[in-house]
Amino acid sequence: YAEPETLQDIIASPINLRQKLVAHIHHEINNAKNNLPAWIIIKANNLVDKAMIDELYAASQAGVKVDIIIRSICCLIPQRKGLSENIRVRALVGRFLEHSRLYAFANGHHFAHEDKDFCHETIVYISSADMMPRNLDRRIENAIPIHNRTVKQQLLQEILQANLRDEANCWELTSDGDFLRHPNALKKDAFCSQHYFVNNPSLSGMGKSLPRKKSKSKIKDMKKII
Repeated sequence: YAEPETLQDIIASPINLRQKLVAHIHHEINNAKNNLPAWIIIKANNLVDKAMIDELYAASQAGVKVDIIIRSICCLIPQRKGLSENIRVRALVGRFLEHSRLYAFANGHHFAHEDKDFCHETIVYISSADMMPRNLDRRIENAIPIHNRTVKQQLLQEILQANLRDEANCWELTSDGDFLRHPNALKKDAFCSQHYFVNNPSLSGMGKSLPRKKSKSKIKDMKKII
């Protein structure tokens, strides 16, 4: 394959994806040291890359709050005093198989609804890459920054918030390396992110889910929708 000469916005492996993610982590570390809001949220399938794990440990030790939503393998040990006490890892196991990947960085703003500018100023990527050596160093993977304010708000305040609030599907990784089910998981009113998404298909408020149309041609249906 041919390596592109310049990339204006997108970051890609094996070119600069690892380097840019590390740079964002270091920026959060500097913000924490300067008493600015500093947090990282990662939603991925696997976290096994040793160098990235060490960077996240360093972030935790500097005071950066790190939330990791993982689907499969996690080699990072959270909640270990002096090492990773500011890191929380949770797996969501429910009806649907989670596969999306998101990387979000505070960039000096609180993760709160009250901060009206935080969605605009935070850094959010949707990505195809897990934190694995093969994804960061050998495969062609992309991470795409989100600039649209409405989409960014939806990703942060609705999708990630719902994942972090989930009780029904949540298994939390302990400092001993065990996954323990959320204590409220079996309660009738336990919050379930997947149930929330199924019942709120248009989270951005920009429209409603389209009803199915009967037509001989799917192409004609698409033209009508467009």
